Amino acid sequence: MRGLRYRGEPNRLVLHVTNRTITGLPFVPKKFMEELIAGIMGKCQERFKVQLCHFLWMGNHYHMIVAGQAKQLSPFICQMQSEIAKMIMRLTPQYKGKVWARRFREQRLCTAIDVLEMITYLYVNPVKAKLVKHSREWTGLSSLKMYLADSYKISVKWTPSRCLNPLREYVNIRNEIIPLKKLHSLPFTKYELEIKPNIWKRCFEESKEWSDEYIYETLKEMIKEKEKEYENEKFIGIEKVKKQSINKCYECTKRSNTPFLRCKINEFRVELIKRYKYFCRKCREAGKEWRRGNVLAPYSCGAFRPSLPILSRLSFCISS
Repeated sequence: MRGLRYRGEPNRLVLHVTNRTITGLPFVPKKFMEELIAGIMGKCQERFKVQLCHFLWMGNHYHMIVAGQAKQLSPFICQMQSEIAKMIMRLTPQYKGKVWARRFREQRLCTAIDVLEMITYLYVNPVKAKLVKHSREWTGLSSLKMYLADSYKISVKWTPSRCLNPLREYVNIRNEIIPLKKLHSLPFTKYELEIKPNIWKRCFEESKEWSDEYIYETLKEMIKEKEKEYENEKFIGIEKVKKQSINKCYECTKRSNTPFLRCKINEFRVELIKRYKYFCRKCREAGKEWRRGNVLAPYSCGAFRPSLPILSRLSFCISS
């Protein structure tokens, strides 16, 4: 059974969202791949109005920090993953119907410090993976470039997956200019991809008064300190990473569970776990009532009411 997603206070959520592919490294940092993913993200953001704070794409997974209303989050992520799966299956033959290893995982960030630490973790991910020595060297799709340049909105182009077949034979050419030119010759629709890197701060009392400059300087120092932990490692280098094929066979050996929340304050964490257990119990009770035919059974705030059972629809029709 899938675990319930806890979304208490559904209008003031800050979440870390992640997922990985079942195999391979389809998101190798190549220019054409960056443009394709950015176009899909821009299209989905236009439709669902999700507040993107920070994001980063690695070879086989992504990380995002989002803030705002919970009701838009699942449709946004599901639509984005669906579009990317279709795109990947058009470009490489190694996926036969399933691209993602699981449904996306989300982690609630409960304090402002938790958010800062997760942003640091997100951008230092390529360094931790021993791909590059400094976070800014990562050329894959990442909001770090936008954040450092103080440019929070970029124009992107979305190309429908059904139009990508002509690009397939060019994706493994080492010269990035050739597949990029081919991509630009295909039909596209323009969208805008926007980040709001500090919108999360209004969700916490302790950070409401923090200035954007303070957050920027704090993150810069935290990233620098985190990078120092890996300064003696041997790094692959971005040029070698970019030469990898999107058809490369790769099996992820790491299998770790993502806790449903991250909280530095122990007492608050214990309280949130109690709330989550209560939330799950109320959802199970409402589910039992729903299966008995009581479609008006109350659901906890943050839970999504299931569609009406067929028998209930029939009973409504008969009674009317």
